[in-house]
Amino acid sequence: EPGPDPVHRLADAVGVRIELSDEVREVQRRCDEALRAGQLVHLRYLSGYVDEVTERDVDPMGLVVYGGHAFLEGWCRLRGDVRLFRLDRVLDLTVLPEPARVPARARRRDLRAGVLRLSGDDTRVTLDLDPSARWVAEEYHCSSVRDLEGGGVRATLRTPAPEWVRRLALRLGPRARVVAPVELAEQVRERARAALAAYGPDPSGT
Repeated sequence: EPGPDPVHRLADAVGVRIELSDEVREVQRRCDEALRAGQLVHLRYLSGYVDEVTERDVDPMGLVVYGGHAFLEGWCRLRGDVRLFRLDRVLDLTVLPEPARVPARARRRDLRAGVLRLSGDDTRVTLDLDPSARWVAEEYHCSSVRDLEGGGVRATLRTPAPEWVRRLALRLGPRARVVAPVELAEQVRERARAALAAYGPDPSGT
């Protein structure tokens, strides 16, 4: 039976039913405590697809509900960006005696567009990710993830705004390749060529 906690209030607001285990309820309670006190938290976090535990310091920004799961949204100091952390993948959470310092440039995700619901108009994007970029398949919601030779993955996701995929692919450089749609892959290549051209010819002549 849903209680008055913030996660269930969010779930009610978007018409999603979720069930929280006792362990997840305790993590959620600590998240709420950190949010109200404005404190930094330390997470031991299990990556869902790569089965890898990472240590993260996170400046909490809010609690969100997506796909029947509860998430902590916050500024991840490890990644230098806003991330969503599924509460049932948090192995341990410690509220640290340090004030949270969310950078002024940090922006909460627009949950109305693609996080709480998908549209038939969304673009279906397929990415090949090197082992060092496998975190993308865990921290962004993917409809499918398949292992590739060499330790990488092929991840497929849907998004109403493919522009962020272009930015992500350019930031990752050779660690990621857009496989589909072809038009998006070509746009990424053209932007990469333009960026390289801006540096001028290679002095070594290669």
